[in-house]
Amino acid sequence: MQPARLGEKTVFLGSTLVLLLCWLPYLLAYYPGLFTYDISWQYQQFLQWNLNTHHPLIHTLLVGGLCELGWQWFGYPVKGFLMYTVLQMILMALAMASAVRLLHRCRAPLWTRILMLAAYALLPFHALMAISSTKDTLFAGAVLYLSVLLMEAVLDSNTFRKPGWMIRFVLAEAAVGLYRNNGFICIAAVALLGVIGLVRYRRAAVRLLALSLCGMMVYLSVNAGLKAATNAEDGHIREMLSVPLQQLARVYCLTEDEAKPKIEKWLPDAAQYSPPLADMVKNTFDAKKEDLPRLFSLWAQVGLRHPIVYVDSFLVTGAGFYHIDAPPTGQYAETSFHQDEGWWMVPDSKWPWLRDLTTRLYSRNEFLDIPLYSIVLSPALWAWIMLFSLWMGLCRQNRAVVAAGFVLFSLYLTLLLSPCVMMRYVYPIMLCAPLLLSALISPAFALKRGA
Repeated sequence: MQPARLGEKTVFLGSTLVLLLCWLPYLLAYYPGLFTYDISWQYQQFLQWNLNTHHPLIHTLLVGGLCELGWQWFGYPVKGFLMYTVLQMILMALAMASAVRLLHRCRAPLWTRILMLAAYALLPFHALMAISSTKDTLFAGAVLYLSVLLMEAVLDSNTFRKPGWMIRFVLAEAAVGLYRNNGFICIAAVALLGVIGLVRYRRAAVRLLALSLCGMMVYLSVNAGLKAATNAEDGHIREMLSVPLQQLARVYCLTEDEAKPKIEKWLPDAAQYSPPLADMVKNTFDAKKEDLPRLFSLWAQVGLRHPIVYVDSFLVTGAGFYHIDAPPTGQYAETSFHQDEGWWMVPDSKWPWLRDLTTRLYSRNEFLDIPLYSIVLSPALWAWIMLFSLWMGLCRQNRAVVAAGFVLFSLYLTLLLSPCVMMRYVYPIMLCAPLLLSALISPAFALKRGA
């Protein structure tokens, strides 16, 4: 790839600075950041040193460790949380700036670069995710950076010979796996790309496969090491069973099936079935792994009698991932601060007016009253953009888009197994979709192909 006239480093650092400056008002509004979603439970685990793998250990330890530094250095853990928020903002800005730099390097139309940077910088949901403590933020940033590195390699096979790039690729893969349990599918997808590429691009495919296996080994080793070092327990098996438990609960509520007494034994709260949210029934499911054969035997028997109910259950729970007009089943972006004076975790907004306005829009879903903007915030929109980009990439033989799109599609399939539809789940696709679209209309991405 030929260097562009304006230096890549200038574009990269300039984009990073623009992003941080545009996000700064939200940090001030929600100072010291959004201590929200699952982080309060993760921090409690850290304080009691009673960890489990339901939440990524590396994320729990990072947030808890920085809060502990806040105790040691300033006398308040909330100051340590501020350090975490700033660190996360920087990492996310660097990941997004790398996508802008890739477009610049390939001389994508100037308007696509400006538009993508403006979207990252000015759309409030990017700023809110940048200051939010949910694990999905850093996971999404890792997925975006991995996509950028993968597209670089497809565009120029000489990239595989650069030690610095190889190290970054392996670390990006490991980060994707470590920051979310379903991130493993992204690593597996990259490995599968290497296997498929053996048919035609043997040398480059072998290198890609080798690097993906290295990333997988780093991920597995670090994860196993953290689990052993912290004596962390395994997360509950229920977190992987949202779809079958929802299906059984729907049969329980909508039919007079003969197995209803058996279903109730497995799911004490089956009568609380809520079509868009699996937590209503799965939270009281308390089986162990050795019980799963009996559970799946019952699930299969019931499913043979009520296949349409099973299909409906699956479609209704995940409707927001493919139906743009589906009503929101969860908050788009939780903006509450899980305050606890006993932990000295308290917010201190510098701009309450912006905080209150943003909270009304997102935590209270008032954004739904803004017609076009409500569509922009639909998880299904970004899923369809990703699917469209992947399809067009295949039609146009745009290998860079196909490679990155395939990884995102693999991740999307795991989202369909989620307990509900939330924007933070689809955030990696929201970050990568603009890059895929820009690459589709840039000649350099289609003409420069790895050998």
